[in-house]
Amino acid sequence: MALSPPLEPEDDYTQAETKMRRALSRLKRAAIKFIDHPDDMKSLSDGIVGAVKTLLMDIATTMEALLSAGSESDDYTSLLDLFFVLARTTLAPNNPVLTDAAYDLLSRAARLLGFQLADNLEWSQTISPLPSVTGDAFANFVRCLSGAFHTLGGTLYQAGKYGTAIRFLRRGCFVGGVALRLREGRDAGLPGNVQEPQKVASSKESEGWGQLRDQLSRRWELLGVCCSKIGDRQGAYDAFIECLTSYVFPHTFVESVRTIGPAGAFEASSSLKQAAVIIDRVTYMATCELLRPPAQVSLRQLIDSIPINGATDLEEERRCVVGAILERQMESLAGSLWKPNVQNVVAGLLSDCVSTYDSENRPIRRASVMLRALELAYYTGTADGDIQLAKSSEEIEALLRTENHGLDSALTHELALYGAEMYMWLALHAYRQVHPQQYAMIIQHAQKACHILRTWIHGNTVEIADAKESPKQVRAARKAKGKTASTRAVAAATSKSKAKASKSIPITPKRPGRPDLSQQAVLPVTPRTKKDVAGMRKNSRRIVSRLYMTIHLVGFIGHVILKLELLQIARQVCEHPSIGQHDEFVQFSIQLAHEYVKLGKLREAGGIYKRSLNPTRTQTVSNETKVVLLLRHAESLTKIGDVTQGIALYSEALQLSDSLPLSERETSTADRVHSHVNRLRRTALAANVFAQIKSAQDDPTSSLTGLLQAMRLWNRAVNTLSHLGLREGPVNGTSALSNPFDVSPDSGKVSPAKDENHSTSSSTILHHARALTNGLEWEIAEGMLETTLSLASVYLLRGSVREAEYFIREAEQLASSMNAPALLCRALAMKVEVQLQLRQLDTALTTLRAATDALTDMASPDAAKLRKLYGEHSELLLQDKDAQSQYTEALKMLEKLDKMFSGLDGNNRHCFPFLWRGGLEPPAPALFCAVLRQHIWLLRNDIGDEYECLLQKLSQLAPLADIQAEERSLLARLTLHDAYDHFQEDMFLSSIRESVLSLPMGISEDKHLTTTSAQVIMRTLTDAEKLFHSDLASTAHCGSVPRVREAAISLALIRSFQSSLGASDSSLLVANLLDACANVTLRREILEVISYKLPSRDRDDLRWPALIGSNEQLDSLRGRKDGVELSPFDSDDNDEQSEDLLLAEYWASIRAKYQQLPFNAADLARSKVENLPVNWTTVHIYVTEDRNTMFVCRQRANQQPLVFSLPLKGRRETEEDEHLTFDDAIAELREIVRLSDVSTKSAINVKGQDQSARAAWWADRMALDTRLKELLEGIEFCWFGAFKTILSEHVLIPKEAMSAFRNRLVRIFEQTIGAQGKKQSTRMHLDDSLLECFSRLSPKCRDEELEDLVYFILDLYQFHGVQVAIAEVDVDHVVIDLRTALEEHAARVRGRVSLQDDEHVFLVLNRCLQEIPWESLPILRGRSVSRIPNVDFLVDRLEFAQRRRQSGSRNSEQFDGHTQLDPSNTYYVLNPSGDLEGTERRFSPWLRSMQAIGWDGIIGRAPSEQELSHALAKNELFIYFGHGGGEQYIRSHKIRHLPRCAATMLWGCSSGLLRDMGEFDRVGTPYNYMLAGCPTLIANLWDVTDRDIDKLTQAVFDKMRLTPEAHREKLDASNTDGISIVRALAEAREACKLKYITGAAPVVYGIPFYL
Repeated sequence: MALSPPLEPEDDYTQAETKMRRALSRLKRAAIKFIDHPDDMKSLSDGIVGAVKTLLMDIATTMEALLSAGSESDDYTSLLDLFFVLARTTLAPNNPVLTDAAYDLLSRAARLLGFQLADNLEWSQTISPLPSVTGDAFANFVRCLSGAFHTLGGTLYQAGKYGTAIRFLRRGCFVGGVALRLREGRDAGLPGNVQEPQKVASSKESEGWGQLRDQLSRRWELLGVCCSKIGDRQGAYDAFIECLTSYVFPHTFVESVRTIGPAGAFEASSSLKQAAVIIDRVTYMATCELLRPPAQVSLRQLIDSIPINGATDLEEERRCVVGAILERQMESLAGSLWKPNVQNVVAGLLSDCVSTYDSENRPIRRASVMLRALELAYYTGTADGDIQLAKSSEEIEALLRTENHGLDSALTHELALYGAEMYMWLALHAYRQVHPQQYAMIIQHAQKACHILRTWIHGNTVEIADAKESPKQVRAARKAKGKTASTRAVAAATSKSKAKASKSIPITPKRPGRPDLSQQAVLPVTPRTKKDVAGMRKNSRRIVSRLYMTIHLVGFIGHVILKLELLQIARQVCEHPSIGQHDEFVQFSIQLAHEYVKLGKLREAGGIYKRSLNPTRTQTVSNETKVVLLLRHAESLTKIGDVTQGIALYSEALQLSDSLPLSERETSTADRVHSHVNRLRRTALAANVFAQIKSAQDDPTSSLTGLLQAMRLWNRAVNTLSHLGLREGPVNGTSALSNPFDVSPDSGKVSPAKDENHSTSSSTILHHARALTNGLEWEIAEGMLETTLSLASVYLLRGSVREAEYFIREAEQLASSMNAPALLCRALAMKVEVQLQLRQLDTALTTLRAATDALTDMASPDAAKLRKLYGEHSELLLQDKDAQSQYTEALKMLEKLDKMFSGLDGNNRHCFPFLWRGGLEPPAPALFCAVLRQHIWLLRNDIGDEYECLLQKLSQLAPLADIQAEERSLLARLTLHDAYDHFQEDMFLSSIRESVLSLPMGISEDKHLTTTSAQVIMRTLTDAEKLFHSDLASTAHCGSVPRVREAAISLALIRSFQSSLGASDSSLLVANLLDACANVTLRREILEVISYKLPSRDRDDLRWPALIGSNEQLDSLRGRKDGVELSPFDSDDNDEQSEDLLLAEYWASIRAKYQQLPFNAADLARSKVENLPVNWTTVHIYVTEDRNTMFVCRQRANQQPLVFSLPLKGRRETEEDEHLTFDDAIAELREIVRLSDVSTKSAINVKGQDQSARAAWWADRMALDTRLKELLEGIEFCWFGAFKTILSEHVLIPKEAMSAFRNRLVRIFEQTIGAQGKKQSTRMHLDDSLLECFSRLSPKCRDEELEDLVYFILDLYQFHGVQVAIAEVDVDHVVIDLRTALEEHAARVRGRVSLQDDEHVFLVLNRCLQEIPWESLPILRGRSVSRIPNVDFLVDRLEFAQRRRQSGSRNSEQFDGHTQLDPSNTYYVLNPSGDLEGTERRFSPWLRSMQAIGWDGIIGRAPSEQELSHALAKNELFIYFGHGGGEQYIRSHKIRHLPRCAATMLWGCSSGLLRDMGEFDRVGTPYNYMLAGCPTLIANLWDVTDRDIDKLTQAVFDKMRLTPEAHREKLDASNTDGISIVRALAEAREACKLKYITGAAPVVYGIPFYL
């Protein structure tokens, strides 16, 4: 209430007023004391407290009314204090009304001091002064008001009321700024007459002002935080900017910037660290949240307002501080540089920073910023890259060469590192911009950087050479019209879509009289202080990162020596006291050791690993790096054969990896991406090491599984990296890597790949310049390419050539997209290897030339390998001299490279002393050994000094497993070659290689060759046998298929020679060797296929592969039988669950069987056919690689194998004898098939009414039919001759008849030998199997066949020591006697011979013979004959049939070979393409009628892949009437991965063709079905006409009685046995019009089945 002056004298009034004021003051203090103790108020009622507060409000109103123009400072102090107390005690954070009341109280206090609200509810920048208050007092009042607002705002912040706190904090920050300006007498709003002389403030007031000055920045920061909490980004940004504006930089910060650089200056104190955090925050908000243009993001605007404590030269020091802030801004955006708008902002910041750092006073800092501009230009590209790069590098070099460093004189310790970084960026730019001479430029720049760093490391003076070495750069610089480029010119052109900066940039004028290129500036290495060292450690990550990228780049080019040198320098840089990067030191050590491992320098690698392990024991290296170190060390130990220690290190790495955090809370997307990519990279590396361990353990299937997992992880890493922004387009027009597991539109041309769940390729394009990767993408790319080539190598060794070609193609595309010539060369070199083995010599030569061009003539193991491949190409062209020259050149290149390596690091040659055998340790020892092996083999007939020298080098190589295997292989071949030479030197044995040999030899063993020559030959053969056995043991699982095949067949030849010379019978061993080397690839592929038949439900690629295997697939299926639904077959009823378990157990047993070595002694000595049905005969036919010998082996249960070694050359070479070589026969067959295909395709042009054309067409077809018939007859006569009877039917002949025949033969040959006057002879006792074979020869056979028999028996005598002058033998007379004997024997057994019931013959053919229709040879035609990959396949099918019999209601008696199928469970596909109308008309009525007994199928439309997959897996019989083998409707791997497969009939053209793959095993649809478990497959070897093949098909169905009526009769009859499908096909061949061109085309793969 207001008081009116009384009508009393003035002195009384004054006295009363004074008393009243004192009373009010006492009352106020008492009330304040009452409410200022909340703990004492708890016992009082709310009414009393409210009354006291009301009293205080009245007092405040009274005191406010008493104020006048003459009021003193104490009056204002008392009233302001009362307002502050009321506001503080009124505030209730959870009560908006009371919070508003508290704010109103502080607003009254503000108005009391003259603060007025403007229209926008913000206080005006001008205030009304208090006339009776001094300036110091007024400023102090404003300071206290600021503190009151801030205190209440802080209380609300602590209570989580961020939005409510903002108005308090904002008023407090604003008033605090006004207070500071008043304090400094700089408030433009105060009139001049109010600015009184400042009085000396009390110490308390001085402390308060100091706190305000120090805390105002923090107050603005708290305001910004509150705005951020409620999502007010603009408000937060403005507050943070005010925070920076009000921050007072200490003068020590300026000194730190000038001595240790901006990076370390912000680490000097906690307040500077917090300022750096605010800089980061406002930069990110403006760039990525508010999306402000670059000019508004830059904090260069603060250059006129930044306060610096103790500044002596404010303008210069502000420029220094702003430069540091701008650099901090750029650093803060490093984690978001992948965003296009961020790149624009950074370009603007670079421009501002360059203009801030002038070249006269700050040359070193300017050079540092321009290096950042080079980095940005590298990642984003420039519009005119060559010119801008030349200008920028020229200016950077000039800045580094200057002698006057101005204000940067304390930063000279950075010059050397900046110079090295410049050259590394020039190298990277040369790669990025694809210069014509880019590889030479890259090497040149990298070498200069290497030189600078090496000099710096040793503490010598550093020379920075001129940067303009490129002619293209020189020309570009001359076009610059005398101007030196500023970095802005480079940074502004960051992208085609980026905006230009809004400011013009000052350009440093070009210095007149630039020194000549030959002049070099010497940079002194300044002694480093502790402060220098601290600053350099902050900047060290830049040089380390550039080294990391440059090392990968040099590796891409293929400069091995330079890469190793850079890696060694990188390690020394990290070890330097001024750098001190222990983690990076180990990382570079790992890379260096890995390079040595790849080069075969395993001792050097071991030394590096040994040294690198020391820091890990002192806990100075991160766990992530330790994991990689352990894995890489395990890899090297596995390479040298120490698998046990490798496994131990792998397990240690696994344990350490499990302890790593799965995810980290990084602050940026880039950090999260890098963290995940590094995890993927470590797991991929673990999978690679796992694969190598499994390969060393002879487990190629598990090795392949690990590599496929690694490939998927690398692809995931690439996809993860792609999250860092949009990718640039592919380089040089390369296309994206295709996913081979998707169904392509052209489904007939699919990749040979694996299951969709195990895709190994990615559609992501790797590009060589992506922001923020710092070379990580290159490491991923290199890891991906190494894994891709490893996969190709594994598939190549396995013999899976299509898969190998696919991965080689992927590697080639990847290397091309990365512009990596060395990696491209490696991919092309492997491609050449495949092409040479495929015998594609012209294509291989073209690829070789492309690989040579890609390598750019650099010395490396890759170049030596190309020489080796040139030698192999010449060798295949029979140009041995050229091949020797190439091999010599390759050896020289490797030896020269070794000399270059020896100077790099001699301190590492001490870790694995057992690898040293006393001589050679060349780079790429496996390559060196392979070249030696091939060169020595070429010199086998020219033994001299060179031959001995090469053999000595081979013996001096390190005893690694692969090298020893190569050595054994060569020695085995050389030893066998020596045996052949000994044969030629022996008078009796010189013709043994051209003679027919048999096992058993079949003559009594009382006479043997005992000559010295024969004994030497036997010893030589024994030595060769041991070597080949040893070679087989090391290559059986993981060796190349041609090498396995060569070793096995060489052993068979050796055994046949030994048997001929009197050694014990080896027919069983030879039979098993022939079977083991048949379809080696198929044996290996089945192990991989089985893993897909029973897929695991839990497959997490991020889990490391386990070294200890488990049978979880089988266990899970067994668990399902107890009620858990775990089967992958999606079956529902109990019968199908039992079937699933049966399949699981069956495939598990097959896997266990094939995991054993196929060439171990126990298996080779055991008969595989012992448990086969007695009516089954297996026949192996094998032609050696030189096409000179054909093995024919017949096996039956309970009988000794019979083996013939038939020479294909030299047996009949007289002019009158007919002779058909192997090559001639194959060429003739292919020509017949080609002409038949042409004729088949031309049938569409023959009009029905044109009788002459029809007659001509049929005449051509009939001629081809006759031609094929004659060819097959010629094969039987010329290749087999008398020994064709090994293929005769199985008959039972009376013993007395055989005895009489034996005696007759003995008399014939004893008379023949006795006629030569020989006193000593041997009693001939032919083996029973041989005798039975010869007795089956027809008496009407040709004389030449009987001559074969004559010469064979005479050779038997001669090989057993009986000297026979064969030239004196009257062969014609002996032939007549033999024919007479055969006639007598035929008459004797007529009517007494019984045929084996339901006989069946299985043919096992090697890859050279599979295109021949053996089933139509005269001796086999019309008989039940089918093909199988090997005897193991036959045994597998019998095991499955037996398991099904035992699981069903049938008894478990011995299986008799009758596999019965349920004909009602059949699925058909008829005319899926819609163009076989005749076939549809013929068969559709019959197929529809068969639906009555349960058949189902598709007619006239294309089936889906799912339909075919389900039909094959769920039915007993599948019939396909269409083109080809249905490959266009279902992919090959879908068939292979089926857990079970129906018996199948594929009546399409060439559905049974196995394509020739050179030295590899053949591939084709039949083997896909065999791997699926198909029991029987009918398919065609070549194209046929639809009408003729339809006749044959109909005849097969008729003979099988496939009709509804016949089916019902079988159900009613007790005897369900009928004709087998194989015999039905054999008899149906005669139904064709063209009985050979059409009738011989269908063949059967598998076992016979019955309906």
